[in-house]
Amino acid sequence: MLSVSFQDTGQAEFADDGAFVSYFIDLLSEAMRDVGCPDSLVEMWNDPTTLGESWGKSFSYLRRKIRELCKEAERPIVLMIDEVDCASNHQVFMSFLGTLRENYIASRKKNSREASFQSVILAGVTDIKSLSGKSGPGEEHCLNSPWNIAADFQVDMSFSTEEIAGMLQEYEADHRTGMDVSAVSQEIRRLTSGYPFLVSWLCKQLDEQIKNWTVEGVRMAGDAFQVIPNSLSDHIRWNVEEYPNLKEELAQILLYGKEYTFAPPQPETKRGITCGIFAEGDGNRVKISNLLFERFLTRYIIDGVRQ
Repeated sequence: MLSVSFQDTGQAEFADDGAFVSYFIDLLSEAMRDVGCPDSLVEMWNDPTTLGESWGKSFSYLRRKIRELCKEAERPIVLMIDEVDCASNHQVFMSFLGTLRENYIASRKKNSREASFQSVILAGVTDIKSLSGKSGPGEEHCLNSPWNIAADFQVDMSFSTEEIAGMLQEYEADHRTGMDVSAVSQEIRRLTSGYPFLVSWLCKQLDEQIKNWTVEGVRMAGDAFQVIPNSLSDHIRWNVEEYPNLKEELAQILLYGKEYTFAPPQPETKRGITCGIFAEGDGNRVKISNLLFERFLTRYIIDGVRQ
């Protein structure tokens, strides 16, 4: 992993594309030395003649530099960018994220000659929505935005009951609440289907507000999700309102019991899958991905119908 931080970055580094590209090359070079990358790889990264032609310090130049670096590296490279909030006010930085995105997508195409960082981690972000609002006029949002890689992702990121129980056991060892770890973890899993944000949100409510580590306490936290504003419910509402066909499909599923095929999906179904709203149910049918989403969306759709 190569880790860089924009904490101490000033205005000069964001003056234009060339200034930022030069700064990032130096920044990554230092990170490479810190983790003990071979001198030959660091020298290649720093060498302005590596590409065999003069491209100047543009983002096209940087993209090709990244491609050559990732091709020559012995192992896949993960890039972590810390203190993103310090840079996100600058349009140059948003263009940089767009370059990383284009590089990543191109490298995943069949028979591609492109190479990219295996993953890019953005740390020090107060709220990812703060980036979307700074993408600039004419920048398409959601699937085409620089912070959202529009590519299939096959890894199941949900927490199993056992994984939730493991986290609760660590908490219990520190706080001695007397909870029934097995029962509480099963209830959290039942409500969330292991959706990471929801698991974390419920536990935060139990720890800070409800202070009742029982099955009933978990249900109270689940009820609180329906009424307490949070970034996930805001995101869901935005997508439902932004895409009327998705809203109509949700209404048909939740209010009328209509069934839709999960794969191959219709465009509105695919949108719901991308947003984490839909999951695959029995018989290749679309289902709402977890019980908390189902309750939230049912209430939201009904309220819309009544207006």
